[in-house]
Amino acid sequence: MIPLETALRGLRAAAPNAPKSAIRAFKKIAEREFGDTILCSVECAAIVFGQLAHESLEFTAVEENLNYSAKRIAQVWPKHFTFPQARPYARNPKKLANEVYGGRMGNTRKGDGWRFRGAGYIHLTGRANFTAAGEALGYDYAKRPAMARKPEHAWRIAHWYLCERKRKGTRLIDHAMAGAEKQVTRGINGGLNGYKDRARRTELAREAMLGTTAPRRLGKVNKRSRKTVKPLQHWLCVLGYPCGPVDGLWGPLTAQSVRRFQADADLKVDGIAGKRTLAALNRAIKKHKG
Repeated sequence: MIPLETALRGLRAAAPNAPKSAIRAFKKIAEREFGDTILCSVECAAIVFGQLAHESLEFTAVEENLNYSAKRIAQVWPKHFTFPQARPYARNPKKLANEVYGGRMGNTRKGDGWRFRGAGYIHLTGRANFTAAGEALGYDYAKRPAMARKPEHAWRIAHWYLCERKRKGTRLIDHAMAGAEKQVTRGINGGLNGYKDRARRTELAREAMLGTTAPRRLGKVNKRSRKTVKPLQHWLCVLGYPCGPVDGLWGPLTAQSVRRFQADADLKVDGIAGKRTLAALNRAIKKHKG
């Protein structure tokens, strides 16, 4: 598990405008509730922070904004509204929510559409989903839907979603652990909308946690040169071969991580970052960046 202070550096880098309440909430519950998942590695934490920062407008949006113009309503729900049909719902969030969400997603009672509008850093929508999340997490979100809009619960719900939602048979949190950033994006978004911003925020978080800005491609490594060892350590961590602190100091942990990579890449396992190993690492880096 990565240290909490390391994770907080990444969180702040991904979302520099995050409210203090979101930071405090994460700090309060992260080690106890996310230690085996979000905090399992720098790469997993970076991807989660990048995704959630994008989805929640840097953790400022804990509920769905439905204060739309008629034109925007017709664009968002083209099968439901023509422009003239949308006019009565313009700038009337409660009426709009009850119209578009009523009678589905477990919403059966009058006012459920508004009551169970999107909540959390990854929007939880509909009575059925509020009930499912509450049952899994031990909170009665169906009875107290406003609770889901509080920072602590917004974190819990986002974590629950990442652990429950699957993409190609694999949980999104497992995709994040594997560094599969695009799979996590598709699992949350359905496509790659906003991917550039998600990836930028992920990279900022990663760099902040690793304490380095690594080049896109590794060059020759000199064990006595921190300048060349540090990028190697960075990419070993990113690719899932953590080697302790990214400090530029070649030691047993760095050599061990090189050996692990060599074994997985079917190379001679000698712990030396030679030409063949660097070539394989650069191929892995290119593949990781997509």
